[in-house]
Amino acid sequence: SINLALQLLNRDDKLNKLFYIFPFNTLVEQTKKVFDDIFQDQVDISVINSITPIKDQNQEDTETNYEQLYINRLFFNSPIIITTHIALFNILFGTTKEDNFPLWQLANSVIILDEIQSYNNQLWWYMVEFFDKYAKYLNIKIIIMSATLPKLDQLLNKQSSNFVDLLKQKRDYFFYNPYFKNRVHIDYSLLAKKTNFDELIIILESETKTYQKILFEFIKKQSAREFYDLIKDQYKNVYELTGDDNKAYRQFVINKTKENKAIIIIATQVIEAGIDIDMDLGFKDISTLDGEEQFMGRINRSCQKNHINPKVYFFDYDDASSIYKNDNRLAYDLKQESYQKHLQNKDFHNYYTEILDQIQKNGLRFDNGLNTNYDNFENDITQLNYKEISKRMTLITEQSFSLYFPFQIDISIYENINEFVNIPKKYLTSNKLDGKKVWDDFLILNEIKRFSYKEYKKYHLNSLMQFFTFNIIKYGDRSQPCIGEEVRGYFYIADYEEFIQDGKFDRQAYQEKCNCLFL
Repeated sequence: SINLALQLLNRDDKLNKLFYIFPFNTLVEQTKKVFDDIFQDQVDISVINSITPIKDQNQEDTETNYEQLYINRLFFNSPIIITTHIALFNILFGTTKEDNFPLWQLANSVIILDEIQSYNNQLWWYMVEFFDKYAKYLNIKIIIMSATLPKLDQLLNKQSSNFVDLLKQKRDYFFYNPYFKNRVHIDYSLLAKKTNFDELIIILESETKTYQKILFEFIKKQSAREFYDLIKDQYKNVYELTGDDNKAYRQFVINKTKENKAIIIIATQVIEAGIDIDMDLGFKDISTLDGEEQFMGRINRSCQKNHINPKVYFFDYDDASSIYKNDNRLAYDLKQESYQKHLQNKDFHNYYTEILDQIQKNGLRFDNGLNTNYDNFENDITQLNYKEISKRMTLITEQSFSLYFPFQIDISIYENINEFVNIPKKYLTSNKLDGKKVWDDFLILNEIKRFSYKEYKKYHLNSLMQFFTFNIIKYGDRSQPCIGEEVRGYFYIADYEEFIQDGKFDRQAYQEKCNCLFL
């Protein structure tokens, strides 16, 4: 995708900017490192998200410097921008001035949309309509990347000549090449019934004689934690990796997989898209075919382990509908033999033909009156109902609470992790990053009079606060978490000891203490 983007930029003098868009912050950081290796400081590359500090090359403590840094961030002033789909959708559909400021930067640009199968498929139809028009009127070239999705222009009411299939001539060569198609053996034997932990452990015990690097994926954090607690003392080098783990710990675990030692990782969906690990054996709780294919991409990734017959066991433990709410793909899972064959044969085109048909049926369903859902969408556009369009095109609709626990992180165990290099000493206590000291600095942020410097400082604090912040999804009518003092969007929990174990958030303990449910 980078190669194609550079060719487009070189061929068309009007094109002058590159956006690389990811669904997850983890992939943003990972790709920044790849870009740095490729371009070797020959071009300015900016990461723009909520947890990355503003890069200050001048390091001048002047208001002019901070104003320039802030404006560059606000207006996306950089030839290469790496950011998230949330940021992109805010620019395209948001209604605040901060959302609208960078919109002009999209004109005459190349946008790479990676892992697009992760986007809310309820929005695919509307999304493709907008991409088609934005590309036409703002002279944008959009490169859509996915290991599974077909060309989404079949969702358009009128076929557009703007969509080009980049793999039309070589699709079979790539998808059916044995190095890709046959590099992982699939075992469906556990799908005849619900699987329990005892059954997984029996198979694990037998397979550790053959396989050195083993990966488990559960679709619920609590299930991953329970299984991790069950086996962590039985084997060496067992690690848990979920969305509750910060990027430094995630990189720490990834680095561990590259050592020539046996390792077992218990993970959630955070492991699926783009994480650079190469394992020998996998166990996955089924969800969607996209997720299954992404998971298989972590097994024998190098195609150099065929001598040990790399394998994936699929099993059915948690109910996927409780996590993938209203997802059109849930009715087409591996419990059905036809979809097992689709996955085995990499036949995602036929798989998605059914799903895209379902998406269109949902769009043409009447919505409490004479209009269909799609009619309402068109009416909002015709009437320039910006707020309704913004609401409809919101990628993440669940409301969440941010919990802040002021514990300490021993940074000495994270060797060569960029996030813990050059941390100001004022945030350290005995070589530990101190969440209380970071929080104290956050509390006095509003006392800073210089606006640009305050914004600059805020992004730097966000990059440290992320290590102590955990999100829970709002449940029912609850207006705030049961434990924690609300301070400027965070719920500060001073007595955190029973909720933090080895730097990890114990959701079960918090839930039991609150006597309430959350996700």
